[in-house]
Amino acid sequence: MLDLKSYFGGPELFTPMERCIVAHARGAVLDLGAGGGRIAAHLQSMAGPDQDVTEVVAVDASQGACSCLRRFGLRSVVHSPWQRVMESGIWHGRFDSVVLAGGNLGLAGDPSGLAVMLGWLRGLLRPCGTILATGLAPWPPPGGCDALPVRFRVEYAGRVGEWFAWLTLTPAALELAAASEGLRVERWLLPADHADFGAQLVRI
Repeated sequence: MLDLKSYFGGPELFTPMERCIVAHARGAVLDLGAGGGRIAAHLQSMAGPDQDVTEVVAVDASQGACSCLRRFGLRSVVHSPWQRVMESGIWHGRFDSVVLAGGNLGLAGDPSGLAVMLGWLRGLLRPCGTILATGLAPWPPPGGCDALPVRFRVEYAGRVGEWFAWLTLTPAALELAAASEGLRVERWLLPADHADFGAQLVRI
């Protein structure tokens, strides 16, 4: 269940994982699946020519989320699923940091999508760029399966959204997929538990 207060709240409501992501973001930042925009907005508030963060681009597939992003004051908002952005071929070598907060490795949808997404994100990085990625592990852990696609939909105040695919995966599955796409885990952002984990990925 999503706590809407934290979803739209300020940095005082950031989780330890979110605080860790913000602390490691540098340079030109892409927030993929930016949602309500609180992390992107906070990073933009820190941005400047002589600051650790220089600019922020926020991408989300939801029109409602993009409206929230603009209300938060985000200057660069792209309304699109990541697959369409990838197909456009834009932004090669454009970013110093890519943020996938809120378990957004799940946006890959399935294991093959994870490989495609990681390979694309690698191509968006500048030479010393980094991917700050979070995932949700399968729970309870399915026997012999490190990456499990599931389906979600959002229900709120009598409104019901469409079903969409989401990938749950273990840290080991992320390490394997990253290595296959020329990436490695530089550090784990916080000790992984059964619910969520985060990693800083860099080029091999």
